[in-house]
Amino acid sequence: MFYYRKYRMWRTIAIISILLNLLFIFTQIFTISEEGIIVKEKYLTLFFERDFNKTLIKEYIAKYINSYRKNNSLNQLVVDDTVSSYAQGWANRLLERGELKHSEPRGYLFGEIIIREYLEVSITQPLDEKEIAYLAFNWWRNSKPHNKAMLYPSFRKMGIGVAYEKQDINEWRETITIICVVQFTG
Repeated sequence: MFYYRKYRMWRTIAIISILLNLLFIFTQIFTISEEGIIVKEKYLTLFFERDFNKTLIKEYIAKYINSYRKNNSLNQLVVDDTVSSYAQGWANRLLERGELKHSEPRGYLFGEIIIREYLEVSITQPLDEKEIAYLAFNWWRNSKPHNKAMLYPSFRKMGIGVAYEKQDINEWRETITIICVVQFTG
């Protein structure tokens, strides 16, 4: 008898937990207004072949790196169009070939940080450009050699490249392979 009551109690707790999770998901996806229940715009665009704005991702990466350098009493880096075209070309090449390796240096003062991320985006876990940029920046910050490159005091310019492709797209989730490349120079 005691075992049966204990089982019923845990089953009730599990059901309540599931219902609370569903309520949380509902509040993340929908908003209730005088007009009725409305799907939040963030979710509407996600599942209709939404493309990420690579320019916006690059801007956020530059912002994070420059803010980090400023917090470490270092100069701000200028985003250079020529260096950015090299970085973008390298990001495209890495994605196309399925590789992850550093490019050949084009001068004595050259640094490069690269990341390839496999991200799953779903209706309950949306992702935007700011979050993608932060994931890359945070990974670089927590890696000693990448962190050292971001904080190298002699660098004056940077170029940023972003390439991505979607896989496993269906109405509920998509998997994204994204490559971010930042090249630094004096």
